Amino acid sequence: MGQEFEKLARDAAAGNQTFVQFLLSLTELELAARAANAVGTRIKNADFPVEKDFDTFDFTALPGLSKPKVLELGRLRVD
Repeated sequence: MGQEFEKLARDAAAGNQTFVQFLLSLTELELAARAANAVGTRIKNADFPVEKDFDTFDFTALPGLSKPKVLELGRLRVD
């Protein structure tokens, strides 16, 4: 919050945002940063030998695997 406070305050003033809107933006930014840091910490603590993602996965190696479904599941969206 401390790093982004001044920038968001300037943006809020320029955009005529209310204090509540400004506070909401600041809080959402903080929550996103905490979530990203938590993921990074979990990956580090897992001590994986190599970090991998779906960008390098060879879907042709498993022809029965649905690439769109795997990518959808990888986004962890709950509908």
